[in-house]
Amino acid sequence: LKSYHNVTCVDIAKYARFSTGIIDQYFKDKREIFIHGVKDYTDKIMFPMIDIIDNVIIDKTSINYY
Repeated sequence: LKSYHNVTCVDIAKYARFSTGIIDQYFKDKREIFIHGVKDYTDKIMFPMIDIIDNVIIDKTSINYY
């Protein structure tokens, strides 16, 4: 296991089973890959979780009004 600073785009391509050319075509550097990964995680995991939590809080709040 390597730290962020010791990982290269070649390492990322090998791990993802992509050619380095594909990685180079879509991403400028490993920072851009990292940012895309965090954004993807946020869009797919965190925002839906926040929506669920908000809905639970709203449901509990509306119950208290009755």
